[in-house]
Amino acid sequence: MKIAITADLQFDEQPSRSVLRPSGLSSRLEDSIACFDWIVEEAVQRGCTRLFMLGDIFDNREALRLTVLDQVCRAVERASEHLDVIVLVGNHDAALRTPRINSARVFAGIAEVIEE
Repeated sequence: MKIAITADLQFDEQPSRSVLRPSGLSSRLEDSIACFDWIVEEAVQRGCTRLFMLGDIFDNREALRLTVLDQVCRAVERASEHLDVIVLVGNHDAALRTPRINSARVFAGIAEVIEE
């Protein structure tokens, strides 16, 4: 079995470090999503059956903008059409660094979420 592994994706808009694109998304978020889509494409082309997303999916543990949440959920959903996706909660994904309260739960139903 071949697997693909990625970590520290840190999806965020980071408005101070990006520009607003015609799509309405920040360049940082749009580029990050494009990079993730490329990782998925490469994994599929190389015959991987699983994608492990090893923590720090999001950059901010206290607040997520709806555009970030929406775009990342869509990207993970696209990935799950081709790969079994397993998400491990990282410290940036957990409120107060407590894995039981985390942003990765949004992937329930489209990915396996490991909260330990």
